[in-house]
Amino acid sequence: MTPWERYFLAGRRAGCPKAQMDNFARADVILQERQLAASAAARLCDTPIGPMAIGYGGRAAAANLIGCSRKWARKIASACRA
Repeated sequence: MTPWERYFLAGRRAGCPKAQMDNFARADVILQERQLAASAAARLCDTPIGPMAIGYGGRAAAANLIGCSRKWARKIASACRA
């Protein structure tokens, strides 16, 4: 199994849809397992009956989540425009 295949498998196990994983690959974004789980949870907010917000805890998580999410959003948005 290649590293990309292992990464996609980890994303699918975390609950990320294939389209979301494709967006990460197109943007050349490699997330850690906890980040994949947070991304999957955030995707649930897009559904009509999904949650309105998600929480993400851990040491200095608030600062890390805000900084990282802006970086991810820029990379993913630019990849989707391509």
